[in-house]
This record gives sequence, structure tokens and C-alpha cells, in this order.
Amino acid sequence: MKVSRTTIWILLAMWMLCMLFAGLSLSETPIGDGFTRGQNRMSGFLSWQLVGGMLALMLWVLVRPLPKGDRLRWVGLAPIWLAVALLIVVVSRIGYALLTG
Repeated sequence: MKVSRTTIWILLAMWMLCMLFAGLSLSETPIGDGFTRGQNRMSGFLSWQLVGGMLALMLWVLVRPLPKGDRLRWVGLAPIWLAVALLIVVVSRIGYALLTG
């Protein structure tokens, strides 16, 4: 499967936009009352992270056939590394919170 380098760059730009929108969604004004106040910010953040994660998986699949020393391969693998790092941080924070009560 031959993929053009332009396709990889376009997917990288789309991934960066998703990460930007995820960060911007946290700065929205919280709406709602009581327990659900601010849920709009978290749902926006998680939605954009989900889309970004899917793009990261697509990039991971597309850059694997590139030669090992190719810089575009390393740049294309960065989104999946960052997604895994974020997942590890979130799971460890939840685990820590559950263990410490």
C-alpha cells in the first residue's frame, strides 16, 4: 500500500487541530447546575480527544511502511505516542485516586 506523503501531512494537521480544539473546549464557560456543571467542557474535550486518537491510529498504520530512518515516519508516530502517554496519565491518576480513597 503506497500512501502519499501529502496525505500523512494532512492527517497530521488534522490531528493538531483536534488537539487544539480539545484544549480550547476546556476554556468554555461551564453550563448547568450542581453535579453536571461544566460537563460541556469535559464532553467537548473527550470528543476531540477521541477524534484525535482515531487520527493517531490512522497515522500509525500509514507511516509503518515508510523506511525506518525517514523523518516523516518519526513525526507520524508522535501522535500515537502522545495519545498513549495521555492514556497512561489518566489511568494512573484514576488508579491513584481510587487507592488513596
